[in-house]
Amino acid sequence: IIRQKALDNLRQQEQQSSSEITNIVAGTAVQLRGGKISQELANILDSARHQVLIYSPWISARVINDRFVKRLQKLANKGVWILIGYGIAKTEEAEDRKVPKEVREKLEAVLTPEGIPAVQFFWLGGSHAKELIVDQEIHLLGSNNLLSFWAGSGLWDESVYKVTIQEQVQQAYEFYARRFQALAQELWNNSLENKNVELATRTLCLWGALGMEEMALSQIKANNWQELYSVWISLVRQGIRAHKILPDSACFQQLQDLEKLSNQHT
Repeated sequence: IIRQKALDNLRQQEQQSSSEITNIVAGTAVQLRGGKISQELANILDSARHQVLIYSPWISARVINDRFVKRLQKLANKGVWILIGYGIAKTEEAEDRKVPKEVREKLEAVLTPEGIPAVQFFWLGGSHAKELIVDQEIHLLGSNNLLSFWAGSGLWDESVYKVTIQEQVQQAYEFYARRFQALAQELWNNSLENKNVELATRTLCLWGALGMEEMALSQIKANNWQELYSVWISLVRQGIRAHKILPDSACFQQLQDLEKLSNQHT
């Protein structure tokens, strides 16, 4: 009897272990409602290691308050980039609910330790989607307008799904990554045409947030834009801080080469 119980317990443990491994590989989709959405949103943001991507049709001071901005600043301090896309109309001028000036200023004030913008905040438009993707591992999507309405207020019911199924998360990320990449190329072309350093810096930061540091460096070199090297160095340092860029990577070696060259000139 004792031997049989021991065997039964062992089989149960093996089944549980197998189930846990399957869940890790396959991921899950969990429904959240009401106040649980706000709590989970905060938890997911705080867990970010290198990248947060949010799309929200509207953005308001109700959500982008001092507490939320402090949370973003903490993320920036540890190496996390924040990508925000917004807009529901077909053109930015046609938007009925403009982003308040104070909200823009708060988001623009979130900087990396090197002093470059940590929040890449752009109008993309033409979308009613409400989505959050963190580290290309967690995808939150549903009815809740993530940056204009706090679901925990209880004003009306909201529901979202938290998805960790890798294939689904990656598909969602790639959709937005392509949109941001197209925008970055457009901004870069405009900066070259007008020799606009500020616009070029915004483009480099956007590339950095997308993990495209090598692309950014190749464009700087191709256009011999010397004054942008310092911005690129800041991008790479942010990636190193988040352990996204490792010592054996090409970007890390190029950073060291540029810093040596800079020290020699100094």
